[in-house]
Amino acid sequence: MGRNSKRRRKKITNIDKTEKDLIKNNNNQISLAVFMGKYDWEKLSYLVGIITVILSGGYVILNNIYVIIYQKDCEDFYKMIVSRFLCK
Repeated sequence: MGRNSKRRRKKITNIDKTEKDLIKNNNNQISLAVFMGKYDWEKLSYLVGIITVILSGGYVILNNIYVIIYQKDCEDFYKMIVSRFLCK
């Protein structure tokens, strides 16, 4: 009885663990459903898109300003004139 009872207890504890995991997964799915229903995802996606467009446009503008300032500094340092529109 000693040998078989240990195996039996081990199987029972494994079954308990899997049941606990299933209950935990069901609770996670329920909480995910509540979270998904809590927000208006369409408006949130528009907001993220607008922020992305603004940041990328700002980067392009600031990068061009930086390149123009850098060209001017290089012209002053090397004492040469470079066309700003031809060289980038």
